[in-house]
Amino acid sequence: MDASDQKNTIKPLIAGTGYTSADRILRKDGFYLSFPFLGVAGSVAANYDQVWTCRHPMEIMRVSAVWSVASSSGTLQLEKLTGTQAPGAGVALLATTISTAGAANTVVTRESQALTASRQLKEGERLAFIDAGTLTSLAGLHITLYCKFLGRGDYR
Repeated sequence: MDASDQKNTIKPLIAGTGYTSADRILRKDGFYLSFPFLGVAGSVAANYDQVWTCRHPMEIMRVSAVWSVASSSGTLQLEKLTGTQAPGAGVALLATTISTAGAANTVVTRESQALTASRQLKEGERLAFIDAGTLTSLAGLHITLYCKFLGRGDYR
């Protein structure tokens, strides 16, 4: 095999070489956080509280909610809590709240400009769900967040 043949050979993907490893590619993808409120748990105001602590800098890209039975007039907000802030005293992450009184079994999504500029979290900051209005009858609430680590680059 001469030097020109060596240029055309397929080289394996080996971690630690000059090639991009699969692990480095996977870390650029986002991840999902899923929060189910089983049964009628979503109709109890005491069930809304701090739900997650950030371990690495990240950005919330999308918030989706769905329920199987609508509330009377309830709403849902996602807050970022810093330092010693208590739920209800944090920074709102949804530009407008999600009404849980809307049609059942319909996914409601907030992303892009429907999220505030405060959607980036630092290590140690927390997320909390905040309810308002009348939650009566709300059942089967499921909230999903799509997040992406900050500073990981982008390969797309």
